[in-house]
Amino acid sequence: MAMKIKYTTRIFLLLILSILSTVSVNAEKPLENKISIWFGTRDIKHSPTAESITSITDILDYYDYSNGYPAYEYLGFASHQWWNNYFETDVRVTLNSSLRPNSLYLKGIYKTHKNFGFSVLYNLIPQNLRLSDVFIDYQPKVNTYIRQTDGKYFFNYDHCLGLGVYIPLDFKFLHLNISLNAGLDHTFAFNRTVYLTAHDTNYRAIYDYNFESTNSLFLFPEMEFNIDIFTSQKMCFGLQIQSSWLGMYKNQPYTLKKSEWTNENNVSSHIKLPPQFITKFEFDGGLYFRW
Repeated sequence: MAMKIKYTTRIFLLLILSILSTVSVNAEKPLENKISIWFGTRDIKHSPTAESITSITDILDYYDYSNGYPAYEYLGFASHQWWNNYFETDVRVTLNSSLRPNSLYLKGIYKTHKNFGFSVLYNLIPQNLRLSDVFIDYQPKVNTYIRQTDGKYFFNYDHCLGLGVYIPLDFKFLHLNISLNAGLDHTFAFNRTVYLTAHDTNYRAIYDYNFESTNSLFLFPEMEFNIDIFTSQKMCFGLQIQSSWLGMYKNQPYTLKKSEWTNENNVSSHIKLPPQFITKFEFDGGLYFRW
């Protein structure tokens, strides 16, 4: 409680000083709160390995990496707060084209100097897996069914936890925030079962995929550019542009149990292929309001 009172007192004093000041908003004036809204795109790509063209299925090749729906176009909302001269927090949430929650971004910042600090972040990244595409060229030709409520395509998520350096640069009406982060990406284990039935035959098969949890190191630079359009002693309104790039080597090992005709005639194999290099690039633009 004492800590909350201390923070509230500091914020109240800063507000009083800003009202009494006759100087327009500049780089020396603390900004306690900021909310923003933007629209952007997320392009995720990967580099297939030589094994991708063999009979062994690399599941990473069936993630929807580029121009997919609905994972890679988003509407974003953010709240950035300056708690005092040292601590800041940044919270971002994006919605997909169906206006459903799509990703989550949390960052805490500790500034040792005016233009330098350290950060810790958590980033939840959606991955859209089109598992039914594995069976497009399957012989005999079959109808593919996946026993899940969200159908043939489903989301899996990468959980990124990292540390970084934070460099804020403030000018009269321009604000540039640069971050360089690195950390660990974790994908939890999950299961998918595929049922196959052939056209005009009594053929039946079950493919049971049990994917293992994975850990990968990532590099994650970010940039945010703000331009103040209108300022007063009480508020500021402007345009915002953000961009980020994430890179990591990742694999997705799994155990596949195949059953044809009856469950007694199943063959089980464990698949683990070399990591692929995956990148995520985001670019968005929107509006912000500070007070």
